[in-house]
Amino acid sequence: MNVKEYNQHWSFIIGIVDEFRRNPELVLEENLFKLHIANAFYAGVVEFLNNEISKPPPKWVFKDEYYLKTPWVANNYKNAKLRLLIILETPIEFKTRNILLEQILLIDARYTKTYKRNREKTVNDSIKIITQRNTEETRRNAEKISV
Repeated sequence: MNVKEYNQHWSFIIGIVDEFRRNPELVLEENLFKLHIANAFYAGVVEFLNNEISKPPPKWVFKDEYYLKTPWVANNYKNAKLRLLIILETPIEFKTRNILLEQILLIDARYTKTYKRNREKTVNDSIKIITQRNTEETRRNAEKISV
């Protein structure tokens, strides 16, 4: 996928997210892109948005052509901690399609650029907190065992 194609599909999908949030009665029709990844991503967005408001997703999102055979990561992070966090926070509607992404991309598409700038610091802070909690819990468990 070249940058121009990626940006075209991404802009369309962001527009869908924003439009659906303004008008949840909007029926999201099946749309086949030239790129298989874009098809799977679009189906994941449609399923995610419908599930978000407890509305059954359209049946077409479950067709085989909307699933990837090999995993695809929305942002190719080199940092192993970031990749692990992406795996953990990917919504199920995308994991089942073999797509891994930051959930924030779906929360409010308009804020993703600002969010990404602060992402690494936020992730590192979160990992420190989780590590500290795990260390404290391990210490408490060890104390219980030794008593």
